[in-house]
Amino acid sequence: MVLLRNTQLEAGFVDVWSVNLVFDEADLRLFSQTLSVQELSKLALFKSQGQANRYLAVRGVLRRILARYLAIESFDLRFEVNAYGKPYLSNASLFFNISHSNDCLLVAVSDFDQIGVDIERIKTRSNLLGLAKRCFSVDEFNFWCDLSVDVQMRVFYQFWVRKEAFVKAVGRGIALGLEQCELQVPDLAKLSKIPNDFGFAEDWKVVGLQVADEFAAALVMPNRCLVLNQYCFEL
Repeated sequence: MVLLRNTQLEAGFVDVWSVNLVFDEADLRLFSQTLSVQELSKLALFKSQGQANRYLAVRGVLRRILARYLAIESFDLRFEVNAYGKPYLSNASLFFNISHSNDCLLVAVSDFDQIGVDIERIKTRSNLLGLAKRCFSVDEFNFWCDLSVDVQMRVFYQFWVRKEAFVKAVGRGIALGLEQCELQVPDLAKLSKIPNDFGFAEDWKVVGLQVADEFAAALVMPNRCLVLNQYCFEL
Protein backbone atom coordinates (compact mmCIF):
# COMPACT_ATOMS: atom_id res chain seq x y z
CA MET A 1 0.00 0.00 0.00
CA VAL A 2 1.22 3.49 -0.83
CA LEU A 3 2.29 5.54 2.18
CA LEU A 4 -0.56 7.78 3.25
CA ARG A 5 -0.24 11.27 4.71
CA ASN A 6 1.63 11.95 7.94
CA THR A 7 -0.51 11.10 10.95
CA GLN A 8 0.71 14.27 12.69
CA LEU A 9 -2.34 16.19 11.54
CA GLU A 10 -2.64 19.93 11.15
CA ALA A 11 -5.62 21.57 12.79
CA GLY A 12 -8.33 22.40 10.29
CA PHE A 13 -7.20 20.03 7.52
CA VAL A 14 -9.18 18.26 4.82
CA ASP A 15 -7.68 15.51 2.67
CA VAL A 16 -9.56 14.22 -0.36
CA TRP A 17 -8.61 10.78 -1.68
CA SER A 18 -9.48 9.69 -5.23
CA VAL A 19 -9.84 5.94 -5.63
CA ASN A 20 -10.27 3.66 -8.64
CA LEU A 21 -12.55 0.90 -7.34
CA VAL A 22 -11.32 -1.79 -9.73
CA PHE A 23 -9.46 -4.41 -7.66
CA ASP A 24 -8.56 -8.04 -8.27
CA GLU A 25 -9.96 -10.97 -6.31
CA ALA A 26 -6.96 -11.16 -3.97
CA ASP A 27 -7.42 -7.52 -2.96
CA LEU A 28 -11.15 -8.02 -2.42
CA ARG A 29 -10.47 -11.02 -0.18
CA LEU A 30 -8.15 -8.88 1.95
CA PHE A 31 -10.82 -6.18 2.20
CA SER A 32 -13.43 -8.72 3.30
CA GLN A 33 -11.26 -9.68 6.28
CA THR A 34 -11.55 -6.13 7.67
CA LEU A 35 -15.35 -5.74 7.48
CA SER A 36 -17.67 -5.87 10.46
CA VAL A 37 -20.41 -8.45 10.90
CA GLN A 38 -22.98 -5.85 9.84
CA GLU A 39 -21.03 -4.99 6.68
CA LEU A 40 -20.61 -8.65 5.78
CA SER A 41 -24.35 -9.20 6.28
CA LYS A 42 -25.11 -6.34 3.90
CA LEU A 43 -22.56 -7.66 1.43
CA ALA A 44 -24.37 -11.00 1.34
CA LEU A 45 -27.62 -9.32 0.27
CA PHE A 46 -26.31 -8.11 -3.10
CA LYS A 47 -27.64 -10.18 -5.98
CA SER A 48 -25.20 -8.71 -8.49
CA GLN A 49 -21.56 -9.75 -8.09
CA GLY A 50 -20.47 -6.43 -9.57
CA GLN A 51 -22.44 -4.46 -6.98
CA ALA A 52 -21.15 -6.70 -4.20
CA ASN A 53 -17.55 -6.17 -5.31
CA ARG A 54 -18.03 -2.42 -5.47
CA TYR A 55 -19.52 -2.31 -1.97
CA LEU A 56 -16.67 -4.45 -0.68
CA ALA A 57 -14.10 -2.21 -2.35
CA VAL A 58 -15.69 0.98 -0.96
CA ARG A 59 -15.81 -0.32 2.60
CA GLY A 60 -12.38 -1.91 2.41
CA VAL A 61 -10.68 1.18 1.02
CA LEU A 62 -12.45 3.46 3.50
CA ARG A 63 -11.26 1.33 6.40
CA ARG A 64 -7.72 1.17 4.98
CA ILE A 65 -7.48 4.95 4.62
CA LEU A 66 -8.94 5.85 8.02
CA ALA A 67 -6.91 3.21 9.85
CA ARG A 68 -3.63 4.70 8.62
CA TYR A 69 -4.53 8.12 10.04
CA LEU A 70 -5.27 6.56 13.41
CA ALA A 71 -2.44 4.00 13.37
CA ILE A 72 -4.82 1.13 14.15
CA GLU A 73 -5.96 -1.99 12.32
CA SER A 74 -8.71 -1.56 9.74
CA PHE A 75 -11.04 -4.02 11.46
CA ASP A 76 -10.84 -2.04 14.73
CA LEU A 77 -12.81 0.90 13.30
CA ARG A 78 -16.39 1.26 14.57
CA PHE A 79 -18.97 3.06 12.45
CA GLU A 80 -22.31 4.59 13.44
CA VAL A 81 -24.81 6.84 11.64
CA ASN A 82 -26.52 9.97 12.90
CA ALA A 83 -30.28 10.51 12.91
CA TYR A 84 -30.15 11.56 9.25
CA GLY A 85 -27.96 8.68 8.08
CA LYS A 86 -24.55 10.39 7.97
CA PRO A 87 -21.86 7.89 9.01
CA TYR A 88 -19.17 8.66 11.57
CA LEU A 89 -16.53 6.90 13.64
CA SER A 90 -17.75 6.09 17.13
CA ASN A 91 -14.32 5.22 18.51
CA ALA A 92 -12.09 7.99 17.11
CA SER A 93 -11.94 11.78 16.74
CA LEU A 94 -11.53 11.68 12.98
CA PHE A 95 -14.26 12.57 10.50
CA PHE A 96 -14.96 11.58 6.92
CA ASN A 97 -17.42 11.71 4.08
CA ILE A 98 -17.56 9.58 0.94
CA SER A 99 -19.18 9.54 -2.47
CA HIS A 100 -18.82 7.18 -5.40
CA SER A 101 -20.06 7.00 -8.95
CA ASN A 102 -19.34 4.03 -11.18
CA ASP A 103 -15.78 2.97 -10.35
CA CYS A 104 -14.66 6.32 -8.90
CA LEU A 105 -14.67 6.89 -5.13
CA LEU A 106 -13.88 10.07 -3.20
CA VAL A 107 -13.05 9.96 0.50
CA ALA A 108 -12.78 13.26 2.39
CA VAL A 109 -11.01 13.06 5.77
CA SER A 110 -10.81 15.85 8.34
CA ASP A 111 -10.43 16.74 12.01
CA PHE A 112 -13.89 18.39 11.97
CA ASP A 113 -17.22 16.86 11.06
CA GLN A 114 -18.79 19.44 8.75
CA ILE A 115 -17.46 18.13 5.46
CA GLY A 116 -19.40 16.89 2.47
CA VAL A 117 -18.14 15.49 -0.82
CA ASP A 118 -20.02 14.40 -3.91
CA ILE A 119 -19.14 12.96 -7.30
CA GLU A 120 -21.44 12.21 -10.20
CA ARG A 121 -20.81 10.78 -13.65
CA ILE A 122 -21.97 13.25 -16.29
CA LYS A 123 -24.56 11.47 -18.39
CA THR A 124 -27.65 12.28 -20.41
CA ARG A 125 -30.89 12.30 -18.42
CA SER A 126 -34.36 12.56 -19.89
CA ASN A 127 -35.67 14.54 -16.90
CA LEU A 128 -32.88 17.12 -16.64
CA LEU A 129 -35.23 20.10 -17.00
CA GLY A 130 -37.63 18.79 -14.36
CA LEU A 131 -34.78 18.14 -11.91
CA ALA A 132 -33.41 21.63 -12.46
CA LYS A 133 -36.84 23.15 -11.78
CA ARG A 134 -37.12 21.25 -8.49
CA CYS A 135 -33.55 21.60 -7.23
CA PHE A 136 -32.47 25.05 -8.43
CA SER A 137 -33.48 28.44 -7.06
CA VAL A 138 -35.17 30.89 -9.43
CA ASP A 139 -31.89 32.72 -10.12
CA GLU A 140 -29.99 29.46 -10.60
CA PHE A 141 -32.65 28.08 -12.93
CA ASN A 142 -32.77 31.24 -15.05
CA PHE A 143 -28.96 31.26 -15.32
CA TRP A 144 -28.94 27.61 -16.34
CA CYS A 145 -31.71 28.04 -18.92
CA ASP A 146 -29.75 30.86 -20.58
CA LEU A 147 -26.79 28.56 -21.23
CA SER A 148 -26.30 26.95 -24.60
CA VAL A 149 -27.71 23.44 -24.85
CA ASP A 150 -24.27 21.91 -25.37
CA VAL A 151 -23.05 23.06 -21.92
CA GLN A 152 -26.27 22.75 -19.90
CA MET A 153 -25.72 19.11 -18.96
CA ARG A 154 -22.19 19.61 -17.57
CA VAL A 155 -23.21 22.74 -15.65
CA PHE A 156 -26.25 20.94 -14.24
CA TYR A 157 -23.94 18.37 -12.64
CA GLN A 158 -21.65 21.12 -11.36
CA PHE A 159 -24.65 22.60 -9.55
CA TRP A 160 -25.80 19.18 -8.35
CA VAL A 161 -22.55 18.02 -6.76
CA ARG A 162 -22.07 21.31 -4.91
CA LYS A 163 -25.58 21.25 -3.50
CA GLU A 164 -25.29 17.57 -2.59
CA ALA A 165 -21.95 18.21 -0.88
CA PHE A 166 -23.52 20.98 1.21
CA VAL A 167 -26.45 18.91 2.49
CA LYS A 168 -23.97 16.14 3.35
CA ALA A 169 -21.65 18.60 5.12
CA VAL A 170 -24.44 19.74 7.45
CA GLY A 171 -25.37 16.11 8.11
CA ARG A 172 -28.89 16.29 6.74
CA GLY A 173 -28.57 14.67 3.34
CA ILE A 174 -30.77 15.18 0.31
CA ALA A 175 -33.93 15.23 2.46
CA LEU A 176 -32.99 18.81 3.41
CA GLY A 177 -33.82 19.84 -0.14
CA LEU A 178 -31.18 20.84 -2.68
CA GLU A 179 -33.14 23.99 -3.46
CA GLN A 180 -32.47 25.15 0.11
CA CYS A 181 -28.86 25.99 -0.72
CA GLU A 182 -28.20 28.51 -3.47
CA LEU A 183 -24.92 29.05 -5.31
CA GLN A 184 -23.52 32.27 -6.63
CA VAL A 185 -23.59 32.41 -10.42
CA PRO A 186 -21.82 32.27 -12.78
CA ASP A 187 -18.74 30.80 -11.07
CA LEU A 188 -20.50 28.52 -8.50
CA ALA A 189 -17.53 29.06 -6.17
CA LYS A 190 -19.57 30.33 -3.20
CA LEU A 191 -22.93 29.83 -1.55
CA SER A 192 -25.28 32.79 -1.63
CA LYS A 193 -28.14 31.42 0.48
CA ILE A 194 -28.56 28.56 2.97
CA PRO A 195 -31.13 27.64 5.66
CA ASN A 196 -30.85 29.76 8.81
CA ASP A 197 -30.06 26.69 10.92
CA PHE A 198 -26.61 26.45 9.35
CA GLY A 199 -25.25 29.95 9.83
CA PHE A 200 -24.37 32.35 7.05
CA ALA A 201 -23.54 31.46 3.46
CA GLU A 202 -20.12 33.08 3.78
CA ASP A 203 -19.27 30.68 6.63
CA TRP A 204 -18.89 27.89 4.05
CA LYS A 205 -16.32 27.12 1.38
CA VAL A 206 -17.20 25.44 -1.93
CA VAL A 207 -14.44 23.69 -3.87
CA GLY A 208 -14.80 22.15 -7.30
CA LEU A 209 -12.61 19.04 -7.38
CA GLN A 210 -10.52 18.00 -10.38
CA VAL A 211 -11.48 14.48 -11.45
CA ALA A 212 -11.78 12.66 -14.78
CA ASP A 213 -13.55 14.58 -17.55
CA GLU A 214 -16.68 12.42 -17.42
CA PHE A 215 -17.30 13.30 -13.77
CA ALA A 216 -18.23 16.37 -11.75
CA ALA A 217 -17.17 16.56 -8.10
CA ALA A 218 -17.18 19.06 -5.26
CA LEU A 219 -16.33 19.50 -1.61
CA VAL A 220 -18.10 21.76 0.90
CA MET A 221 -16.63 22.63 4.29
CA PRO A 222 -16.52 25.49 6.80
CA ASN A 223 -14.21 28.38 6.06
CA ARG A 224 -12.06 27.39 9.04
CA CYS A 225 -10.36 24.75 6.90
CA LEU A 226 -6.71 25.77 6.72
CA VAL A 227 -5.15 22.95 4.69
CA LEU A 228 -6.71 21.15 1.71
CA ASN A 229 -4.88 18.31 -0.02
CA GLN A 230 -5.85 15.91 -2.81
CA TYR A 231 -4.30 12.46 -3.12
CA CYS A 232 -4.66 9.37 -5.27
CA PHE A 233 -5.05 6.07 -3.43
CA GLU A 234 -3.12 3.00 -4.49
CA LEU A 235 -2.67 -0.38 -2.85
